[in-house]
Amino acid sequence: MKHKNIHNLIIEGPDGVGKSTLIQNIFKHYNYRYMCYHRGELSNKIFAEKYHRPYYITQNNLPFLYIVLLCDEKELEKRIRMRETNEEKLQEELSKVKDNSKFRLYALEMSKEYDMFILDTTHLNEQQVLERVCDFLDTEINCEEDETISTWNEMYDISCKKYGLKFKVIENQPYINDIPINVESTLHNGVHETFTDKRYPDNLLYSLAYDRSKINSNCEKTYDFNYIINSKIKKRPEIFDYYEAFKKNNQTCLIANNPLVEENKLFTRIDRVFKEDFINTIAKSRATVYCARDLAPLKLQTARLYESILANNIVFVDRYSDEDCEILNMIYGEDDFVKQLLWVTPDSISVNYRIIMKDKSLMNYILEKQNKFYNKLVSDFEENVKNNKVFVKW
Repeated sequence: MKHKNIHNLIIEGPDGVGKSTLIQNIFKHYNYRYMCYHRGELSNKIFAEKYHRPYYITQNNLPFLYIVLLCDEKELEKRIRMRETNEEKLQEELSKVKDNSKFRLYALEMSKEYDMFILDTTHLNEQQVLERVCDFLDTEINCEEDETISTWNEMYDISCKKYGLKFKVIENQPYINDIPINVESTLHNGVHETFTDKRYPDNLLYSLAYDRSKINSNCEKTYDFNYIINSKIKKRPEIFDYYEAFKKNNQTCLIANNPLVEENKLFTRIDRVFKEDFINTIAKSRATVYCARDLAPLKLQTARLYESILANNIVFVDRYSDEDCEILNMIYGEDDFVKQLLWVTPDSISVNYRIIMKDKSLMNYILEKQNKFYNKLVSDFEENVKNNKVFVKW
């Protein structure tokens, strides 16, 4: 096996071998833990040769497992005759029996570059095929944990130990109680915390790794904003619009020491800092903006919200990152005046920021509501851990 962390199965084989039946049985057995696809690159290769059409490689080296079902040609012909009563269609189906040898040949050839499990189903019934496949999946996939983990995953590890949750990492993919956690939507699979659904509060859990006794959130606020972003800046070009707004309005901002951001006297570059040092760094600014338009379709709640609250930053929310205003509704309820001030675009954030900064009681009200919201989430989480209501397996 080239990949340990597989969630996508490509079910292959000639017509009549039982692909559709296996897919439905896998869905039922694992309660949709695996995503199953009917045919993939193996079929593409065979049919491209058979029908004289181009063949394109699109799945090589991806973390997909090919499950290739084969069968003796006489048995395969028997199965096709049992399921097809229309004579015209029957002859068409029987003409495909000879594809079986091609599937065997090319599956062995492609197994050098693709993860393949080849199963001869000739003497197996539907249930036996499922059992053989499940035995392979349960023994070969997700069995080896990473020996070393990233600084990001260390934070999950700290919190999981604190709350008695099981934690492991496989090919940089975090698992909590053996559930894959989607903390990076372009790399990882699994469940994730949303703005309102806290059954899998992975980023809330992440924030609980910070030692609050080491955080100085009441330090002197010497910057207007912070928005520290490194690798993800290419996925969030709207951040540059916020940077332009800050420059236009003569507002200071803490940013990452990232070459993609132009030098400007209003911006202070920060080298990478981790754990409590990160919170203490962003605590030097008065405000931030929650912005993740790339994640908006998932409503995936990132840790930035919680980190900013821990740092006593006033959190503005980008309108296009949370189009239904769910985050601010969670914090402020029916207080529409405050929600409209904090629900922003690059065109409105600087003006709204000045309105808040001129009203100390309003500023304190916002910070109090943020902290009350966060502390309630923590309290509910701890109660749910005791009652086994979070990170519950399928």
